[in-house]
Amino acid sequence: GDTITITLTGGAAEYTNVTGVSSYNVTATDYFISVDASAGPVTINLPDSPTPSRQFIVKDRLGWSSTNAITVKSLSGVTTVDGDTSYIFTDDYESLECLFNTANYEVF
Repeated sequence: GDTITITLTGGAAEYTNVTGVSSYNVTATDYFISVDASAGPVTINLPDSPTPSRQFIVKDRLGWSSTNAITVKSLSGVTTVDGDTSYIFTDDYESLECLFNTANYEVF
């Protein structure tokens, strides 16, 4: 009687390990971007204009963002993040989930 069927499409989400770099350009296949900022500040450059409703998650994996900033912005800076040119992590282990909507990434 009471059956729920869930169908997944599009394959598994892509996990990206960012470590030992000062900046990373997010690719079309990235979804979960796990950032190691233990060696210094890291800038994550989201695509300027991905497909509408494209989602990304950025995570401070090791808890260094209060010491070494993790900055999330668009590659050329033309696309905003919640109306600002960038989003800077202020808390250790912080994460950001955002969705692209026209010329803005909406954070939720």
